[in-house]
This record gives sequence, structure tokens and C-alpha cells, in this order.
Amino acid sequence: MKLLSLIFILLLSSFVLESKTHENNTQTDATLKSLKLTLEKNSLNVDENITLKVIASYQDNTTKDITKQVEWILSDTNVVEISQNSLYAKKDINIFIQAKLGTVSSNTLALEIYKEINGHRLPPEPDPTINNATLLGIDSNNNGVRDDVERWIYTTYNTYIPCVNKEINVTLDNGTTIKAYEEVCEDKAVPYHQIVREIAMQGARASQIIIQEPEKARETTHLMDAAQGCNTYFSNRADSYNEPLLINHGILINKEFSAIQFNTIQRARAYGKYNFALSGGVYRMPSDKEMRQNCDFDVDKLLGK
Repeated sequence: MKLLSLIFILLLSSFVLESKTHENNTQTDATLKSLKLTLEKNSLNVDENITLKVIASYQDNTTKDITKQVEWILSDTNVVEISQNSLYAKKDINIFIQAKLGTVSSNTLALEIYKEINGHRLPPEPDPTINNATLLGIDSNNNGVRDDVERWIYTTYNTYIPCVNKEINVTLDNGTTIKAYEEVCEDKAVPYHQIVREIAMQGARASQIIIQEPEKARETTHLMDAAQGCNTYFSNRADSYNEPLLINHGILINKEFSAIQFNTIQRARAYGKYNFALSGGVYRMPSDKEMRQNCDFDVDKLLGK
């Protein structure tokens, strides 16, 4: 008899507990009035985190932080990761965020995710179809450089692996020993000097100008010549004046730069017409001093003088 009474009490307790749980859940769902989403800040750099918060308001005028319980609705699910109440940015793009619990949705907030390299905020990656539909493309920050080119410059000339040619002795099959050179590179990447990026940006600005009226090449060639002269100074001449050589190649005359700057038929043809208009001309080589002066940025300031 005691055993039956004990079983009855246990069953009754379980029933009461389940009823109260159901009642509480029903009450919670029924009394939820609204959700308010807030962000720690509305813009952040790639690879940074921000804190999210969702506050639930109930019919009885109480509030509760339910950030870890909500479902997240994103305009692009591939560019961020959300864990608990933290959002991690993976790619620079503008997105919209909303939280949802059951049938109740929060307010929608916009989040700007940007990419910053060496203190320089890059413009957004342009839509290729729109960007390549015109000769000059998209320049959203109005600095004279196409957005995709600017992003390429700051990404390409961010860091590099320093290498030097080391003289070595090589023994040939006949026993003869000759001198040769072997490229030896360091283990870790180091940052490019800001001057290198400034040279590339100067050349990109000149490139945008010379293709607009390629038949006037002899009137605009000084712009490209100035950028190339600046490049030459810091790749070949600067050490003669106790200043550092900052790059070991021509930035503006290599295939990579041309491939990104003149990347459509329209742009490539305009650049071809520019070069054709220069053919047959006689041009003076500037002095080392003139090459340095032709840099369109403050060289002394960037060298810390």
C-alpha cells in the first residue's frame, strides 16, 4: 500500500511540474511584446568583433536579455559569424541584421564592414559589371583612383618577403669553380614603406587621366613620367643620397599593374592610342633631383625628416 502511495505521489508531482513548465512557456510566449536589437557600434574592420544585444520586452513591463536565445536573420550569411552575443566580420561589405524569437522580430540594423590596411580605409569592392561598363569605372571616394585598383595596390603592396642575391661558388662537372648568385629570402614578411603605395597611387591617378584623351598624350605624358620617375628614384637612385631604396622593380611598367589598370578592351585600346601618340617623340631623362621632386606626395614627411 505504501508503495502504491509513493508511486501515486511521484506521478502527481511529475504532472504538476510538467503543467507548470507548460504554463510558464505559454505565458512567456504570450506575454512577449517586442525585441530590441542594439550593436556595440555600427561599423567595424574586417577581422574585428562587436557585441550584440537583444532585449525582450513583456506585457507586464519587464525586460530580459535574450541575446543567446534568438535566431539571427542576415542579408548575407557568408560575411560574418555570430557566436552567442559576439559578431565576427570576415569580409568588407554592408549588411543588415535582425533578431527573431518565435514569431516576434526585432528592429533591423545596418552594419558597415570595412577593410583597413596600414591606417587606410579601402573603398568597397565594386560590382565588376558596373565598374567595367565605363572607361573610368567607379571611384567612390573621389581620390582619382578606380576602387578596384586602389584595393589591389594596398593589398599587393602591404607586405613582402625580403630577398637578396648571395654570391656562391659552383663547381661544374669538369671541376671548374665559378661564381654564381643564389636568392636567399627571409622567413617572415615585412611591411612595404608607405612611399611604395603612394607611388602606385600616383601612377594610377595618372593612368586615369591619360586614357580620357589619348590623342593628347604629349600634353599629359608628364603625369605618367613623374610617377615613373618617382618610382625610379626609390628603386635605383635614393641610396646615392643617403635615402633608402624601397622597392626593387618598376611598379607602373610591369604586367600586373597594366592588367588591373587597363583591364577592359575599352581601357586597353585607350592606353594603346596614348602610347601610339607618343611614338616618334624625343623625351628628356630627368635628373635624380627632378625624379624625387616629381613625387606628388610629401617625401620628407614620409621619410620622417
